[in-house]
Amino acid sequence: MRRYLKDGKTIQFFAPAHDLLQNGSIELVGESGQKIPLAIQSKRTDDDLMPDTCGISSASLKAVPFPDGTAHAELKLDYGSSYSRNTDGAVQPLVFIGNDVYGIQQKPFLDFNVPSSCTVTDDHQCASTTIVPDNAGTGVATQGNPRSSDASVTSVPTKCSHRHLTCTYHFIAQTDGLRSAQTFLVRDIAWDTMTNGASIQFSPMFSGLTVFSPPASGDSAANGSVQLSQTGRAPAVKPVYAINGANFGMFGPLEKKCKSQDAAGGADSPYGLTLYIDGASSQVACGDFTVLSDTTGTLQFQQAPKGKSVKLVWQPTSDYASASVLPVAWDLSVSAPEQAAKPSPSPSFVYRGDSQTVTFTGVDFSSVVDVKFESTVLTLASPPTAKKLEVQIPVSVTTIPGHKELVADTLDKSGKKGTIVLSIDVFHR
Repeated sequence: MRRYLKDGKTIQFFAPAHDLLQNGSIELVGESGQKIPLAIQSKRTDDDLMPDTCGISSASLKAVPFPDGTAHAELKLDYGSSYSRNTDGAVQPLVFIGNDVYGIQQKPFLDFNVPSSCTVTDDHQCASTTIVPDNAGTGVATQGNPRSSDASVTSVPTKCSHRHLTCTYHFIAQTDGLRSAQTFLVRDIAWDTMTNGASIQFSPMFSGLTVFSPPASGDSAANGSVQLSQTGRAPAVKPVYAINGANFGMFGPLEKKCKSQDAAGGADSPYGLTLYIDGASSQVACGDFTVLSDTTGTLQFQQAPKGKSVKLVWQPTSDYASASVLPVAWDLSVSAPEQAAKPSPSPSFVYRGDSQTVTFTGVDFSSVVDVKFESTVLTLASPPTAKKLEVQIPVSVTTIPGHKELVADTLDKSGKKGTIVLSIDVFHR
């Protein structure tokens, strides 16, 4: 920190904004050790029941993540009813998130000098203080109704201010930094009580889609019977995808709204999500989107995409964030489900008429009890292990060239039976 005197009465000092916000009050320490607060001391009321009305009464921060890794943040501050820009001057808030400070020259607010960023409204709701005597006859100040109907009540008028200042600021931040911090602190270091903070509210973000394997349709599928439509065709099965992302928890109340709409016969979707598949758009309706956790869910498409990506657009129906940054479009790649590991043989093939040992690897073979080829049990060259299975391939398998499939029967510790298919190719010399 550097200090110097300009006129004998003014001190200018320089310090990182990060330190000033993090270290609390700013004080000047004299040679005698006396500490003098440098911040402006706000005027406090003499009534202990009345809260301080000169500070920041409430603060909220909403963050809208974008696909490029940045987030548009909207900060809303409500100041106490006693604060006046004409008397107290313009507000100069700084926002502290993680290790970053916003509202300074390097990371400025986008609309700090815009006149419309702050508005003044009238608030005509003024509370009164009620004095209710207790059994000892001493006055006890309470709010609202007296404790007994026979007690004498004295209403003390309170001084009310009808002016309310609200300021809204916007800035750009890195999404990872905001998600890591989860909370924010806002402070005007020129004042002693001008500080507040809360948790950051995040809008959803989406990262990718994975194809779900279609589930069995119950007894109808097992019996081979399918109910046909009036056109004589089987009903089309809508594809379902697993969707990944973050902040899906905000959709929880919307799911409840969907259920209430279904009960009332409503059809509108509250999600604010629109899918663009191969140039065609469709609204994500109630029942199409299911939240499994804060980071995963399922999404039902009206049709399977022909390409390898789709566009998902989020346009909330409620006033969640600044309209200037919405909607937000996410280009999501559609990934096929991961294929189960398959056994691989070594050598990868055998010649016609050969008889040799083939080692299979790639899966856990520890539960294998035997290996068969067309109901004939083959000889194992060594006991099965978790890493490999050695099978003696006889001439009976290699007599005719082509693709051969052996079946390994398994039995796990719980007594559950299974099979593993072992493939090997037989070639001419």
